[in-house]
Formats: sequence, structure tokens, C-alpha cells
Amino acid sequence: MRIIKYISITILTIALFLIFSKQEKTGYVILHGETMGTFYNIKIRQEEQQIPSDLQDRIDKELAEINRQMSVFIEDSEINQINKLRHGKELHISQEMTDLLLSAQEIHQESRGLFDPTTAPLIELWGFGVQDITKLPTKQKIAQTLKHIGLSKLKINKDKQTISKQDSLLSLNLSAIAKGYGVDRIAKLLDDMEINNYIVEIGGEIRCRGTRTKSGEKWHISLTAPIGNGEGTAYVLDLSDISVATSGNYRNYHQSGDKRLSHTISPLTGQPIDNQMVSATIIAPNCMEADAYATAMMLLGPKEGLQLAERKKLGAILMTQDADGKIKKYVSTQAKQYIRQ
Repeated sequence: MRIIKYISITILTIALFLIFSKQEKTGYVILHGETMGTFYNIKIRQEEQQIPSDLQDRIDKELAEINRQMSVFIEDSEINQINKLRHGKELHISQEMTDLLLSAQEIHQESRGLFDPTTAPLIELWGFGVQDITKLPTKQKIAQTLKHIGLSKLKINKDKQTISKQDSLLSLNLSAIAKGYGVDRIAKLLDDMEINNYIVEIGGEIRCRGTRTKSGEKWHISLTAPIGNGEGTAYVLDLSDISVATSGNYRNYHQSGDKRLSHTISPLTGQPIDNQMVSATIIAPNCMEADAYATAMMLLGPKEGLQLAERKKLGAILMTQDADGKIKKYVSTQAKQYIRQ
């Protein structure tokens, strides 16, 4: 039953690698590696300042620390300590985890509870996690799983930097926010070294700073849309000193008969979304918020998503696809300034 479109993901990853590796002009430092189950790519425009010879080692060390905090695949990671926490107990957490979870709570509230990092059991239930499934979950199983979902059941004491749970079975998965957060952490590392012109990308989530040329040309980012059985360029964005993240359904789904089941699961219904959304691209000051809001927009749908983008002054490019394969695009006011005409 599990038919996930890995080919498109592989093609996208290779394309990003080639874009970052292609050095048509001299004067760039290109770094790439693996993290968070995906790849990272960094391109730095060299100027007069000296790029540290151990820069990649510093980046890899920072990414390893992020994984130690955020990865459910590391047994003693901070997130797994939270997931093992029993009701009635408190756990001291890092400042980084505190800040991330407080941001997640804010986006949770802004999105009517649809952005929710506690949906990990639902993701597993529908076969989009570690284990394959042989049949779709029953209504009874979905209802039982929903009892242990809800970010409101997680209590964070900002001053004490502690966390507690109202439900021992509540568990976190930060995949919808961690890559964006990782991009921000690496960007800060470069900023602290006074590296002023770069692009950082982790698994498709991006932060740009400065310009790609000394003449002031901004960084170019291409957005794709499903066209027929492939992909095509929908827009080209010109970006500087800002972040962009995309969440999409057309590369990762199950096929059940003639119905396509999205990997984006509603924490309110326990069901894959069915709102014709195929992708949501968010342009925001930091990549963590862009990453999380992209997921939120997928769940909200085009109309309510666009309303949220206008209210929060976010750049948003939302795409839907009807039964005939026709793509419709929704662009927020803030996003229009970044689209190359």
C-alpha cells in the first residue's frame, strides 16, 4: 500500500546539489554534507575577509548539537527525554528547546491548533513514519490516538526552563520546524563570524543573506509546481536577508485505490488533509517560522492560509490542484515583492 514518491525527492536533492556545486564564477566557498536525514548546502560569496579553514567542522559540530537536541532517532536526545517524561514530572530543558517550543506554541495558536508537533503518533498510524502499514487505520484507532494529541497538553515554564506533560503518552516530533531552526542556527554561526553574503539550505529550507554578486544581485530561488507527471518552475524569487521554506504533498503520499492520501495529517480530525493543497511556500524573517507556517498553511487550506499570511504579514505562495490537474496559485501581498517579473 505504501507508495511514496521518493524519485521526485531524489531529483530535487540532486538538483540542489548541482546548483550549489556549479561554480560558474570564482569567489565562492561551497560546503555540503548530511544532517537531519537529508542534506545541507551552503554557498558563501568570498570577500576580503578570511573564511576559517575549519568552517565545515564548526558547521558539522553545530548540526550535531542540534540533532542531539531535536532528533527522535538519537536515544538520549533532549526530545526523547521529553517524550519519555511521565505525567506529574518536570524536566529541565535547554534554552534552545525552550525558545523553539514557545515559538511552536505561538504558531499552534495562530493556526487554530493545526500546527501541532505532537502529531507523531498519527503520522506513524498512517504509515508516514518509521514503519510501513498494510491497511488503513480504523476510525476507532484514529479516535484512540487523538486522545494523546495536543500541544496544549505540554506546559513550558519559560523562567525555570522546565517542561511538564498532562499526558504521559504525549510525544513530540519536530520535523515540521527543526530544519528551519537548523538553518537559523547555521546562519547565526556565519553571522557571528561576520560572513555577510551566503545562502544556507537544509532539506529545501533556505536562508539568504547579502547578495550573490558584488554588484548587488540578489540570491535566486526557483519554486516548482507539479505539471503533468513532472515538475516545472512556477516562480523565481529574488531574496536577500530573509528565509523561505516550502511544504508540499505531491512528492510524499500514499495511493489507496484511486485516492491520494496526503502525508500532512490534521491533529483535529486525525485524517490526511483533503483540501487540494499541493504546496505552501512561506517567506519570513527567520527560517524556523517559515518552516512551521508552511506546514500550517497546508493544513489551513488556500483561503484561510492566505488570510493568516496577510494578518501576520508573511510572504505566502500557496498552490492547489483540482481533480483535472489544474494548478491554482494564491499569492499574499507580502510575497509579490520577491517574485521576479
